[in-house]
Amino acid sequence: MTIAKWVSISLVLTIISGCASLPLDPMGAITPINRNKEATYTYNGPVYSEPEWNAPTTETTSDSPIINPDIKRIVVASTNDLHGSIDGNIEEIKIDALPSNDSDQNGTNKKEVAISVGGANIIAEYYKILRKKYGNELLLLDAGDMYSGSLISDSFKGESVVAFYNYLNYDAVTMGNHEFDYGPETLDHFVPSENEDAQGALRKLVKISKAPFVVGNIVDLSTGKYISWPGAVPYLLKEINGVKVGIIAATTTTTTKKTISARIRGLYFEDINAAILKGAHAVKELGAQIVLLLIHEGHHCKQSSSGVGHPAEKYASDKGTINTDKVLCDAGETDGELYSILNKLPPQSVDAVVSGHTHTGLYHFLHGIPTIQAFSKGQYFSKMELYYDNKNKKFLPEKTVLHAPIKFCEKFFASSNDCYRPDPKKAEIADQMIPARFLGEKIAIEAQTQKEVDQVLGTYRKAIEKKSKEIIFDLSVDLTSEPSHQESDLGVMLADAFRFVAKADIGVINSGGIRGGFNKGPVTFADVYRAFPFANLLAKLPLSGKQIEELVRIGVGKAPQGPGLFSGLKIWLKKNRPSSESVGMNANAANRASGRVQLIKVTLADGTPLVPEKTYSVASNDFLALYLGDGFGGVFQEVSDDKKEIFAEYTYHDVFIKYVQHLRNTKQQFHTSELPYKKFTTSEIIWVD
Repeated sequence: MTIAKWVSISLVLTIISGCASLPLDPMGAITPINRNKEATYTYNGPVYSEPEWNAPTTETTSDSPIINPDIKRIVVASTNDLHGSIDGNIEEIKIDALPSNDSDQNGTNKKEVAISVGGANIIAEYYKILRKKYGNELLLLDAGDMYSGSLISDSFKGESVVAFYNYLNYDAVTMGNHEFDYGPETLDHFVPSENEDAQGALRKLVKISKAPFVVGNIVDLSTGKYISWPGAVPYLLKEINGVKVGIIAATTTTTTKKTISARIRGLYFEDINAAILKGAHAVKELGAQIVLLLIHEGHHCKQSSSGVGHPAEKYASDKGTINTDKVLCDAGETDGELYSILNKLPPQSVDAVVSGHTHTGLYHFLHGIPTIQAFSKGQYFSKMELYYDNKNKKFLPEKTVLHAPIKFCEKFFASSNDCYRPDPKKAEIADQMIPARFLGEKIAIEAQTQKEVDQVLGTYRKAIEKKSKEIIFDLSVDLTSEPSHQESDLGVMLADAFRFVAKADIGVINSGGIRGGFNKGPVTFADVYRAFPFANLLAKLPLSGKQIEELVRIGVGKAPQGPGLFSGLKIWLKKNRPSSESVGMNANAANRASGRVQLIKVTLADGTPLVPEKTYSVASNDFLALYLGDGFGGVFQEVSDDKKEIFAEYTYHDVFIKYVQHLRNTKQQFHTSELPYKKFTTSEIIWVD
């Protein structure tokens, strides 16, 4: 294996996974942490960030004072899968305005309104309101994947995010699979050598974090115990509003399948159910009155009519809601392990769940257990209310309130009084914006908040400012990346870029390395980095025609993510193949009900048949070619490592930028409304009846 000299500095990363169970004893007790600030109940009006969608009313809604002093409330606010997005996101929302001379064929003037969502300043303002409203009732948690995925985070291997979380005063966090992306502590590379601490960067982040890392199922093989780095604990007991809350945690056991194995060297990922039971037993022995599971694992539930875009509350006292959630979460939506994990637990093992990993919106009762998750990239946060009878010493699950994920907005649409969508019945003010409100408070970035955030993040922002603003190219139309059974323009373009830079016959990459697209207009280095945030490296290796066809067969079986990302090939596919015809597909794809496709034929892009015995050069990335990730390992492992060339100077964004520069230098119009990239490229997927 040839490895070129690493040249880039502090930029990118990758993915991760896990294993099964060891009979371990939990570690010792953890000292409770108390924050004693009295809650205030001065506001009883409507909750403006959560418009009234005819939710039922009870005496325990978030706007009602707790009349019975023996009933104690714990308000859980949580985030997950931030992926370093502390500089915010821009969301483009299409609206219908009044007819005008610029109307479309239906006489409606189509507009796009850009709204700012998230970002350090806005998040800080929302949290200040939460603390003002709920005081010592508030429990602030994060379910993992906090760091990797943005320039401001990756350039400093997560230190900027830790600094921000320290400022926000989180109570506890846990590890996601991407927490292991950074490898050694040094900034100039991400894959540890044999002599380096494989988790050096993460170990440092855990140490400098004010919030303890609750790590419940990751075993240090050198000790046979859960990892005990400074700042890491196997469970946590915290007193919130006079109630002892036991926090236990777990990280997805798919971590070892989704990252470079060297980064998790020396670690073992224990079976999650075993870890939960041991953790729950440990905190109950310490006197926990409520057991909360903080887990980097998730589930996809279908959204009800009061789902995304319609913030609402759900009440455990409403048995119809719980029955509806059973249907929404167990009606074919089986993507995600959390539902299965909770189903295996004995009753009353845990009282509530804060989840992550699947980047979805959850405020559902999974097997009757209240579970929340807030999408990803710092655009939303979750909120859940738990109640405890201090007089009779019992948890009151029937009083639990779940809130739909709440968007971090600075502005509302005046027509709808929210930031989800304007009211189509008020087209005359469709694009008018007003300050957002949350719990009766107007959202405005106060000078003091701005000053505090600048003190926390200013040094980091200044260090990357020039590079982040560098314009790479301009677009006249959006360049999309949505995964589907019709390859996205950006996905095909990236596959072509890998093939071009490696000077290979064929390119194959995984769609998981693409995390966003580009809006029309100037595209900066920060935009490119945001779309391709991981430090996977360009790889090149020889494969036979037969092996290439098998790669395609595996790729098209990865429903519902689309038929893989290939370059230099013409691929014929047939939709909706019955599961009984799952020959050649991996087991995961064969068992998934939607998006089945059948491979009919593969040729080179010019129509030349692939010769089974002929050797072709193939461009890919090290995660697939060297570390055998994402289901393609069965083919790539057939090639010895000494025949795999790894280009350490080329990560995803380096490859993409070099290809774009080539297209610009040769004055090629590669993506326009008349000629989208899928028509520009010679690669093609053809669907047949």
